[in-house]
Amino acid sequence: MKHVVVFWEGLPSCGLLLKGLIDDSDIRLTLYATRPSVPFKDIDRLLGTAVNYVDRPEDIHISENLDIDLFIFTGWNNKYLLSLSQKLKNTGVKTALVSDNNLSYSIRQLIGSIYFRVFVKPKINFAFVPGQSGYRLMRFFGMESSVIFIGNYGAFSEIFNTGDELKQDSILYVGQLSARKNFRLLLESYDCYKSNNGRLSLTVAGTGELEQLAAENELVDYLGFVQPHDLAKLMRKSKFFVLLSKDEHWGTVVCEAAACGCVLVTSDKVGSNSDLIMNNINGFIAQDLDKRSISELFHRCENLSPSLYSGMSKSSIQKAGCFNEETYKLAVKNMLMR
Repeated sequence: MKHVVVFWEGLPSCGLLLKGLIDDSDIRLTLYATRPSVPFKDIDRLLGTAVNYVDRPEDIHISENLDIDLFIFTGWNNKYLLSLSQKLKNTGVKTALVSDNNLSYSIRQLIGSIYFRVFVKPKINFAFVPGQSGYRLMRFFGMESSVIFIGNYGAFSEIFNTGDELKQDSILYVGQLSARKNFRLLLESYDCYKSNNGRLSLTVAGTGELEQLAAENELVDYLGFVQPHDLAKLMRKSKFFVLLSKDEHWGTVVCEAAACGCVLVTSDKVGSNSDLIMNNINGFIAQDLDKRSISELFHRCENLSPSLYSGMSKSSIQKAGCFNEETYKLAVKNMLMR
């Protein structure tokens, strides 16, 4: 039996992807994590294993003599974790760094590339990324393609699936209500759409600095924070999912919505676009981020024929099927075989 140790900072709902490892009789999992700002209720029970919660990475104490085959960790700029990875690697333990950043060719990434090659790459065996954009960043940072694994994020299939709910004529937004997520633009675009006789409703789930805008908008059904089981029900009922972020590393929520059969509307800054969306096939990628352009996309969504919508929805489900607990498990088992 192989022993895998994982440290996950701010354990999110997609931490349930670990269930694939937990249920595998060939693997023993030890999980360390810090708590997210809004914890996922009952995640320990759903995982079926104890979560060793710590206040900070420095509280993780792993003996170098412990029988470990693979150490997977988030937080590649944390000196303690890199030091721990180096020590474990020196004893023959394989180590995998999780990175969810996208390649942008920014000055910061150019400098980061040098830092990574000198101070990070020698301390790890593998890079574990969500999708293609993260893969391209790790290649830019000097990692060989053979040691980069895709599948670190995704939708837990026991929660995010098509279910029995009937799709309603609605648009769903889930996430932080913030400037980075372009939430104000979303509301302005929806107002513009409704002023031109738009018929789709808009449901908003989340909290953040701009939540008052949602609470005061009479056209919006604002729900606040929603736990994953209820969120999945919303996604199964909604025909469309929208995310217009100015910057989005991957966007797990896009994958979750796709798994529930939503047709997707995203900005071109969403990192999971290359993994989850075929433009005009299962969604629409907006390059012009202004309210009139987004409003027109909403009208385009509204006017899809039932048969065309059905095909686009099925395509979303197929794309999301490449990112779930099974994908995560296969990536980890391939690391163990290297």
